[in-house]
Amino acid sequence: MNYGLGIDSYGASFSGDDGAGLALTWTSDERSQLDIDLDGFLTSRLATEAEQGAPLLRKYAVNDPYGALAMHAATTEFLEVALAADQITCAAGVIGLLNALASLVGGGLCHLDDVYRDLPAWSWNRGFAVTSAPSLRAAIGRQWQMLLLEYPSFLETGEPLDIFLADACAVAAERNGIVVVDESNANYLPPRRSLSARVNQLSNLVVLRGFSKAYGLGSLRLGVAICSRNMTARLRSVIAPLAVSPISLDLGAAVWSQGDIMSRLRSRIAVEKTAMKQRLVQVGIVDHSAEHPHLPYVLLSPDTRSIQALSGAGIRGKFHFTAGTRGENQYFRLSVPLHPERVQRFNDLMAAITPSL
Repeated sequence: MNYGLGIDSYGASFSGDDGAGLALTWTSDERSQLDIDLDGFLTSRLATEAEQGAPLLRKYAVNDPYGALAMHAATTEFLEVALAADQITCAAGVIGLLNALASLVGGGLCHLDDVYRDLPAWSWNRGFAVTSAPSLRAAIGRQWQMLLLEYPSFLETGEPLDIFLADACAVAAERNGIVVVDESNANYLPPRRSLSARVNQLSNLVVLRGFSKAYGLGSLRLGVAICSRNMTARLRSVIAPLAVSPISLDLGAAVWSQGDIMSRLRSRIAVEKTAMKQRLVQVGIVDHSAEHPHLPYVLLSPDTRSIQALSGAGIRGKFHFTAGTRGENQYFRLSVPLHPERVQRFNDLMAAITPSL
């Protein structure tokens, strides 16, 4: 097995700028579709911080090294879950949490199909066994000390994860193991659908949340782990303290305190994703994968003809890699344009493609 890292799919020459065409390499216009003016909200908060003499720049939060106190009220309010502060641990993004968790794999990692490949890669590179399973139900009977799944899954599986989660956590408890649910993509779902509420019902469970997807706030470098009470000490034994700046914690908490600001975005994704797929089919690009319907992506097989046709029209996507059941899976990913001007640009460029594929 030889997994690369997610960052490897970009490279030094990567650009998300449209240029003369349309860059669908990532989701660059989601912020314009949120229920609030997020840029204005954050700018105002930073202006207030500056007016007060920027105290957060000088704050060295030794009394809250894992950001638990800073994020506690906002997290419980946003996810509608009663949590103790020590059930919250923050790190430098979800990637920072996954990197730390790789140190706890010990007796082996089992991941479900088509997960983000960083944790499998780091686990393998540290000498731990890495296996995979096509479903959570199948994974429960495998040998592992850490089980990784994503919610929502990258591809639509139809498997109700919540039904088998209790069984997986029971097995983890027997093995002194950990069940990790990466909810990076759950920003595209209503917060009440998070599996984080299960940390109060199940042991050995860790749920990860971030601010990159939908919010477009990856530069905050803020990842939040919500865990069963018996997991706090193990998590913090491998996560660096003071890894997130007080300013990032303040902004993250402020954003979550606004509640669910994604309803307009969810509606927009549903409409434009359907229209985008229909437009692709009209020109003969039909090799779509069954990506999760709530995610703002259309996945194509890495078929040269489809990619060449889109590229020739000025439409750029990116190759997307996941950890699969038989090694690394590869897709060609198009992010769904959401702003009306970019939607129109997509339709104009698609008109130049001869429907002959």
